[in-house]
Parts: sequence; C-alpha cells; structure tokens
Amino acid sequence: RHREAVRSLTAHPPSCPSASLYAALVNGYTRARPTSTNFSRKKAEDRVSSLANVLERNYAELGNHLCDPADLEWGEAMLWHLSFARRNVVRANQAEEVWRRVVAGSEGAPGRKESLRRSIMHLLRVYSKVWETPEFGVKAEAVLRDHLKRDGDADAPMRTDWYNMVLLAYCRTHGKDPDYLHAIVRILQEMRETPPLASKENGAPPAPRAPPTKFTYNIVINAFSHSTSLEHITMAEDLLAEMEQTFLDDPSSGIFPDTYTYFNVLHGLKNKSLAMGGQFKHLTSLSPASDTFQKMVDNTPPDLAPVDVRARRQVVAKAMGMLDRMAAQRNAGNERALPDIRTFTMLMFCWANAASLDSGKRAEDLLGRMEGHYAAGNESVRPDTGSYINAVSCWARSGAPGTSQRAFALLERLEHQHAAGDDPLPPPPVPSP
Repeated sequence: RHREAVRSLTAHPPSCPSASLYAALVNGYTRARPTSTNFSRKKAEDRVSSLANVLERNYAELGNHLCDPADLEWGEAMLWHLSFARRNVVRANQAEEVWRRVVAGSEGAPGRKESLRRSIMHLLRVYSKVWETPEFGVKAEAVLRDHLKRDGDADAPMRTDWYNMVLLAYCRTHGKDPDYLHAIVRILQEMRETPPLASKENGAPPAPRAPPTKFTYNIVINAFSHSTSLEHITMAEDLLAEMEQTFLDDPSSGIFPDTYTYFNVLHGLKNKSLAMGGQFKHLTSLSPASDTFQKMVDNTPPDLAPVDVRARRQVVAKAMGMLDRMAAQRNAGNERALPDIRTFTMLMFCWANAASLDSGKRAEDLLGRMEGHYAAGNESVRPDTGSYINAVSCWARSGAPGTSQRAFALLERLEHQHAAGDDPLPPPPVPSP
C-alpha cells in the first residue's frame, strides 16, 4: 500500500508540495528497496537523489518555505535512507550535512525530541558502516557527546543503542587508527559507570549510564580478538567469562554468549598463538620435523619445555575447552551457544600453530566430530573443502611420521564424499593461519 501511495503521489504531485510530502516519498522508496524484487537499490537511490534536488530547487529558487531542507521530518527520512548505505564515505559525508541542517532547524522546535533522537541513531548507523576509515569513529563519538549535552534525559536503552553504534564505528576501523582499542575500552567503561546523580529505585543499586547488551559485548570482543596485543585478547576472554556467568546468574538478563561470541574469542586465541610464535625468535629457524624441535616439544617434560611451546600448548588447550564451555551453556538453557563450521575452523588454526606433533591427529579428530555433527542434522557444521585443507595443513605443520600417508587418506575421504554425491561446499571466507 505504501508503494502504491508513492506511485500515486509521484504521478499526481500536489500544487504546493512540502518537505513532509517529500519525506513520505523517501520513506516509501526506503521501505520498497529491501522488500521488492523488481525495485533495485540503485533505482531507489536515484529517485531519492532526484527528490532531494527538487526539494532544494523549490526552496532556493521558487521560494517555497514549506520545502525547507532543514525540516526535521525530511532530515529524519533522508538519514534513515542513507543508513542503508554500505562502506560509502560519500554517503556518510552526505548524512553529516543532512544532520547539520537538522540540528540547526530543530533549535527551539517543540515536541520534536523523539524525531531528533531517531535521526542521531540513523546518523551513527551510517558512520558505523564505513570500513577502514578511522575518522568516522571519532566523528561518531563527537556527535554522540554533543547530543548528550543537549538531550540528557534520554532513557538508558536508547543511550545504549547510541553507544553501541559508536563502538561499532571504532571497531570498523580495523586497526587503521592505533588508538581505537583504547577508545573502545574507554567507552565501555563509561557505559558501565553510574551517573553521579543517579538514585536508587525500590532499594536496587543505581543503574549504569548505558547498560551494555549482548550486542555491546560482541562488538568489543570482536575488536579485542582481532588485535595482536595479548592484553586485549585476554580482555576478550574475560568478557566472554563475564557473559557466561551473567547468563548463569540470570538467564532473563538478555546477555548470553552465542556462536559468534565464541568464534571471535577463538579468533583471538589463534592470534595469541601466532603472536607467541613471533615473540620467540629462536624457534623460527627450526623445522617442525627437525630432531631438535621434536626433542623440545615432545621429549621434555612440560615444566622443562621452552616457554613459548608451553604457552602455545596452553592456548590450544584453552581453545579446545571452548567446546565444553559451549556445551555447558546449552545445558543451562542457552541454545545459541552452538558450534558451527567457523568454530571448528578456528580450532584447526590453533592446532596448526601449536608446535605439536599431535596437531594433525587432533585436527583430524575435529574433522570427524564435524562429520558426526553434520550426520546428526546440524547443517551449520557441514565440513567443506576448506575443512579438509585445514586438516591436511595441520598434518603438514606437525612434522609427525606418516604425514604424507595421512594427507592422502584425507584426500580419499574427500573424494569418497564427492563420489557419494555430497559435494563439499566452498571454503568459508576465513583467513588462513
């Protein structure tokens, strides 16, 4: 019905259009874009751009003050439309200009606070979708702080949504900003703080400024786990433990680790094992198959093994323990803590970096568990070509006797699967260890 109204208004425009009418048209195009198969994103963007040009011309050239580009309703509609843009700096700059007009036009406007709050959420979402551009994290935080000075009575869930978008904007910088992790830590601490004038309600302790949600934890854990800093990776592990305990204490809290949470922590453990290998240069010149390496890894007691080998053993043991922790969460009622193919891929990566003669065997065991889960009906754990490649890679890196035979055996399993008509899927888009 909305799209029919858009077509009718477009075919028979009123004699004196207003910004509200153009806002309704923009909202119609924005809604039509994700739901209609014959209405392309490019067509929607072209028509919205055309409407914006017409609005500007009516206001600047024809003197129609009802078409003021600073109208809050028009600005909210434009920002909502632009929030669908992905990785587009041009769209983000356009949204920033719309926001400046909205703020200028809303000064002293009564009863428009809710619309302004929705508008800032749209703008922050635009910023959070620009990848690998450091300044947009800083811009998002500046916009948020400026708005909080003018709108101090927003409720806690709304403030949490704003803070989450700022965290996501910093997370999307992907290390282009060297201080982005410090900014994420600072914002998370600020969200957990209790406002100075907060009062107790019904004897309960004062609520934090912006209570973190599961989305908050996942954003922060994702940022920390993609770091090469052992400190931040450890912080990601601590946040996971906090989420697990929160769910066990209060299952209705809405905070619980899911498949994505565990995947990110495993990604951090993989990075930790890589960082440990790079910190101890005396191992890099030794082949895993050399007698010296085998003696260090397997022929010495754990308490006498080189410190980096012991550390990497601890990392892979902790990574393998994630499967038990996920099972414990499911037993407690958290059905979202379910392993998928990415979970097992990261475990194989950890074994590939474990400096152990058991790496190949352990990876092959993981592959067998994947096949068992898939046979039991868990489609998300279906082994693909990449799973077999990772298992072969673990055998190659282990340097254990009989490596080539085990690799050929895995190839035969893959061929048997193909001959049975169950073709493996393409490997997932996960970087190699």
